[in-house]
Amino acid sequence: MIKFNIKGIKLYGFHGLYERERELGQFFKLDIVYALENKKPYLDYTDVIETATDVFSEHKYHYIEDVANAVCDKLIAVHNLSYVAVTVTKLHPPINIDIENVSCTVEKQK
Repeated sequence: MIKFNIKGIKLYGFHGLYERERELGQFFKLDIVYALENKKPYLDYTDVIETATDVFSEHKYHYIEDVANAVCDKLIAVHNLSYVAVTVTKLHPPINIDIENVSCTVEKQK
């Protein structure tokens, strides 16, 4: 098995529990870890990034865990991955506390 790590895909999205988050949008970060069988031809990681960013942008999700689940499901379905973990990080959560970020990781296996 071969494991890949894609870190720090920065995207602007319209996800969040609050209506203003879904209207104004904000920056998020995606990190993806996925595994492939050790046989050629190998999957081009740019295809994984493209699939993930397409899913991220298709809908306005209320919860970051829904974003992570949707990305995981699509990556497994489209690219036949045996394992995938997606972390969605909200870089500037709209709360009145000094906080660096909030993230959620979803892991799935086929």
